[in-house]
Amino acid sequence: MSEATSNYIEQGRRLAENPDKLTEPQRLHRLFELEWDYQMEDNPIFATYNGIPGKNHRWPDMSLAEVARRKKDWHVWCKTLKSIDRTQLSQEDKLSWDLFKYYLDDSIESTAFPTELLAISQMDGPQRTIPFVMSIMPLFNLSDCENVLARLRALPAYIDQNIEL
Repeated sequence: MSEATSNYIEQGRRLAENPDKLTEPQRLHRLFELEWDYQMEDNPIFATYNGIPGKNHRWPDMSLAEVARRKKDWHVWCKTLKSIDRTQLSQEDKLSWDLFKYYLDDSIESTAFPTELLAISQMDGPQRTIPFVMSIMPLFNLSDCENVLARLRALPAYIDQNIEL
């Protein structure tokens, strides 16, 4: 786990305790920000797809240990969400709370079926992900080109992790 990813999880835990005395809507919006930033850090493919800079030089860590860690992290986000009093939210925020809870519950429940062990199939896998990601990477300056080369150099480890899964 990267230091940044670990930091987002710790901030999520802290948010559940609410030492800063944020209002419930403020806490909900902060939770969404933290989880989004966590996703962008933890899944550089998703960050590239969303045009988030600074992650284009690497692939996600697909090792078994990291997959297990991600599954535990869903529980942190869920606990934090449940600590937010839904009754104090606007109708719009209540809907967002409900949708986020559905996403987290579905993610947690899906751990009973380890889909990560289907890393390569006829519909998905590195054979599709790699060309797609490489095709959407920005190529506007020297730094962008260096990111492409860094990702290409990191391919063997990423492929080995997928084979291990």
